[in-house]
Amino acid sequence: MSVIGVGCVLFRYADSEYVLSDDFDIPTFKKDVSDAIEKLEQVVDLEVYGIDDPYTGFRSFEENEDGIVFPIPCNFRLSFTLNLPWKVQVNYGGELDVEKFSIDIVYGYERPVMYVTYDDDGSKANNNPSFSVSVIRKFLADRISGKIVCDAIGPSPFHANFRVSENLHPTLRLSRTDNVGSGYAQLEISVPEREYATEIFIENFNETFSSFYYLTTQRNILINARRGLVSETRELLNERRSGFIKIIKSSFSMADKIDSIHKNTVEERMTRIHIESCLDEYASTDQLGKNTPLEIFFEEFFNVVKGSTWEEFSSVANFFEERRQKLFGNISVLIGGIIGGVIGALIGSTATFLLTASLNHQSKAISSSAKSQNMKGEITESSPPSRLASPKQ
Repeated sequence: MSVIGVGCVLFRYADSEYVLSDDFDIPTFKKDVSDAIEKLEQVVDLEVYGIDDPYTGFRSFEENEDGIVFPIPCNFRLSFTLNLPWKVQVNYGGELDVEKFSIDIVYGYERPVMYVTYDDDGSKANNNPSFSVSVIRKFLADRISGKIVCDAIGPSPFHANFRVSENLHPTLRLSRTDNVGSGYAQLEISVPEREYATEIFIENFNETFSSFYYLTTQRNILINARRGLVSETRELLNERRSGFIKIIKSSFSMADKIDSIHKNTVEERMTRIHIESCLDEYASTDQLGKNTPLEIFFEEFFNVVKGSTWEEFSSVANFFEERRQKLFGNISVLIGGIIGGVIGALIGSTATFLLTASLNHQSKAISSSAKSQNMKGEITESSPPSRLASPKQ
């Protein structure tokens, strides 16, 4: 019996900003990725499809929630055999009794999906296909380094194990063999020929998995925005201020938190609207696994956009902003009053000084004039009579 594990690994340049340069192009990126895989000594029988196809869908690159830019090619597939001895597996947490894996990494329209296929008779419990995805994901992330690096989008592994069985039906049938809510789902893939099970599985469900991982990326952005809103609002509410200087400093630092709350509110709302739009689009193109056991895995995306009241955080931010503006308004009035008082005092004292100086000058002038008049009077009174007698009549 064959088993299949599903996950998401994506490749990017170590210098993620290179994707934004004029030198970047999709065919070169595909060639760099295939060269990086081919260099691994554990890889044999590498086949690459669509390496010269420049098609990227409606965007050639995207930035994840951590700010890392990565290319998004389409019509690109890497298929190879990976020989991973147990002594190598143990370095990546592996205890599988299988050493030979068939790997298919298929870039769909939204996100790449990795399929790990190997033979297992079901006699050993530790030969878990989901576990194999985890081991191989870690191996690729560790061994591929240099110009190209390998990342993953969780959940990798996808929370389901797929086992292949043959039947007489001409098309694939997917059924669940365990109880819902019992952990990783156990799904059975029934195909006409076991040899082509992976191909048939990829053909039928690759876009479903690709859409799932794209929605996961958007959900992570949404959750990060909501965490930021909660964290920053708590910081505002827990702001402790005592003393005039501390109040001023706190008011300045509060501005950054308020701006961040508004930014995260917009990010949360736009991402939520985008997820809702994607769900509508995927539903119309039958990419949500409708009427299959995969449908249940998309419920979380419908739930994450329901009943959101995150806009209320903007109201809290507005409250603190109004209080901050009032504080600065009061401080401005206080400072204006103080400055006005100082200027008034300076003007008053200057005027008083000038008036006093003027009065003193006038007083001195009057005093000097009086002294001059007194001196003239004294001279007149002390003058001797004329020796010439008046002629007698």
